[in-house]
Amino acid sequence: MIKQILYDAFIAPVKDPSFKKRFAIMSIAIFMMGFSVSFLIPTNFGTDPYTATNVALADITPITFGTWQFLSNAILFVFVILFGRKHIGYGTVFNMVFIGYIADFFRWLWTMLIPQTYFLEGEFTFLWLRITVLIPSLLLFVFAAAAYIASGLGVSPYDALPFMISKLIPKMPFRILRMCYDAFFMAFSMVLGLKFGVITFCMVLMLGPAVNFAKKFIDALFSKENL
Repeated sequence: MIKQILYDAFIAPVKDPSFKKRFAIMSIAIFMMGFSVSFLIPTNFGTDPYTATNVALADITPITFGTWQFLSNAILFVFVILFGRKHIGYGTVFNMVFIGYIADFFRWLWTMLIPQTYFLEGEFTFLWLRITVLIPSLLLFVFAAAAYIASGLGVSPYDALPFMISKLIPKMPFRILRMCYDAFFMAFSMVLGLKFGVITFCMVLMLGPAVNFAKKFIDALFSKENL
């Protein structure tokens, strides 16, 4: 079974003529997601619900955000291996391993490069600056997430789980299920002590549709390039 999983997820896709382009797009998208998260967290307006949960865990433990991102995904990955193997691919591994650590690296870099007048104790200091940073970072995150999904090389365990759950309750519209799923993680992050973030709440309601909208745009570009 393990050999078949590895073949389907990592060997078979390589035989596709479009693999190199899709792999490049997925890799760049994963990098940009981590990069944008490194800006979203310090704005203190909130992030996507899953990132918020791992930020909350990092705040109450000596473990870094990047390591929590990896560990929590690894736990969910067990369920994906057992019940949703078709969702596994290069994008799964890259998302699990790299996004959190990329975000950690750039958050550390901002503390070195940005004057304390504007960036103190891991947060942007002025409201106008937080809003200015938030908007492009949020747009970048949405389009990067759409690009990594559109590459067709697997999704993160967190993103795979709702598809698996939907098979158990097929009568529930997937959009509603995904909102409930994200809302659970948002609530969990608040139970862990993370303060309410308006962007986290907005992402519960709109991240799925926003990513789908961006994905349609990116899919159109892919088709024009005959990917």
